[in-house]
Amino acid sequence: MGEYVYDVGFIDGVKAEDISVGEKLRVKVTGGWPSPAWEFDHEEVEVEGDRITVKVVGRVKLGVVALTVIEPFEHVVEVENLREGVYTVEAVGRGENSMVKVSVHPAKQVQEGP
Repeated sequence: MGEYVYDVGFIDGVKAEDISVGEKLRVKVTGGWPSPAWEFDHEEVEVEGDRITVKVVGRVKLGVVALTVIEPFEHVVEVENLREGVYTVEAVGRGENSMVKVSVHPAKQVQEGP
């Protein structure tokens, strides 16, 4: 199968919208791989207190030679079981990281009939 080198990509931005308790937080990470030879391998998500850290990890086959041209990517990560509060979401990559704040509001109450 061959051996691979693994690393995070370059991060251009991170977006997420406020949610209510019980909903999944969808975090959209945009960025680029160092060359077209790189491909997505896995995501890493860590929730610690009011901070959510996201890493989009790619891989390239060991020994592959390719032009150094940034290959764009877009990846959506889902985070579940968040409590009410304000969170800082940070996408960690090569070079600069990108952050956004999101709020998790109380669960929506279902109104019963009149």
